[in-house]
Amino acid sequence: MMGLRRHHPTSEREASFRAMWIIAGSLFTLSGLCLTLLFTSRGDRAHELFGRSAAAPDGGVVAPASSYTAEAPIGVDPSAGVKLLDDRAFERMLGMATASARGRKMFDFTRDPPANSLQTLVNTWTEGSYSPVHRHAAYAESFVVLAGALAFFTFDAQAPHAPACHVLAPHGPLRGIVVEAREWHAMAAAPRALGYPGHAIVCETSGHTYDAAGAGAKLLAPWAPHGDGGLGGDAEHFAGLFAACPRAPAHHPHGARAARDELRPGADGAQ
Repeated sequence: MMGLRRHHPTSEREASFRAMWIIAGSLFTLSGLCLTLLFTSRGDRAHELFGRSAAAPDGGVVAPASSYTAEAPIGVDPSAGVKLLDDRAFERMLGMATASARGRKMFDFTRDPPANSLQTLVNTWTEGSYSPVHRHAAYAESFVVLAGALAFFTFDAQAPHAPACHVLAPHGPLRGIVVEAREWHAMAAAPRALGYPGHAIVCETSGHTYDAAGAGAKLLAPWAPHGDGGLGGDAEHFAGLFAACPRAPAHHPHGARAARDELRPGADGAQ
């Protein structure tokens, strides 16, 4: 009879099979995604998988652009042709870092950062603030410690779980370090538990112009856990890294008295 749809059992069975295959395929895709989240949760954190995640051709994962801004130097005009690093500002800088939710503060001494091929900053670290394990594909960096002590870690890509710890301090044998492009590294204030003052004031330079978007500037190690959405290190991971660091020698001026002296306004002959 015209106008009536005939009943086709075979077609109905085929439609049921197709629906079953679609459901099975969806479940398979979902289970694969769950496994991916499970195995990346330690290093990348599951929510970051969707947020930043592109693998870098150089190796590593492209870090997100920082949401933190650098402060203007205290008592210094960054546009000046000559700028002095005066230790009379150190105590205030350390106070600002301590009050920061991040536990560190960066002060930018660079004139016209987008056009300047050398970025110069002073970073103030307090204990409990960590950098992620990272490297830079295109530029080198240098670090010189002005006060306190910095635990600086370098990693061999062939044995990333056996880092070298270099403790940099103005009164120690190691005062600074130069890290070339493509070298994995991380840092934090050397901890009080090892006899250090628990802070570090560090002059940093890096050979590049400033890009606010931070496109590809920092590559995160895929084998190390990160914190703060990829902008910081993981506290538990650093607890293990500190095991590679030497204790401060008992006779060495790293202790509380030295920490007070080096942060005292006008210390060390400041004008």
